[in-house]
Amino acid sequence: MNNLTTVSTTAKRPIHWLNVKSIQEVSQASLQYVDICKRHALDKKWVLLVNPEGEAIAALNDLPHLDKSKILKVNTTKTPVSFDNIKSALCKGNCSAVVLCNPCLKQQEIAELQKYARLGKTECVVLTNNKTIH
Repeated sequence: MNNLTTVSTTAKRPIHWLNVKSIQEVSQASLQYVDICKRHALDKKWVLLVNPEGEAIAALNDLPHLDKSKILKVNTTKTPVSFDNIKSALCKGNCSAVVLCNPCLKQQEIAELQKYARLGKTECVVLTNNKTIH
């Protein structure tokens, strides 16, 4: 299911509008956050992290040239975020990337995310794990 749609961009690497990636350890989540934020650092748009892993996100603090003011973190236990809100964020194009951490999604919802990500030219990354790594 990885790399469902590929579109060439002016960036060095092609953008996959939707990526579903399995992570097993905090270090893997850290690498994903760092990679995504670095890739989109020049976009001057938001990177939205929904339910980011607490320990893993600390790796972003070690990047001195990264504008952390462009990284939005939302914890859905404190602030409910509906699936429609996620679709809207993808479609509007205000974010260069939306990262969903360990969401419970049906196959149909993943297909919808792909559609809205492509429409808004917003990268959507779904990180899943079999165990909670908080």
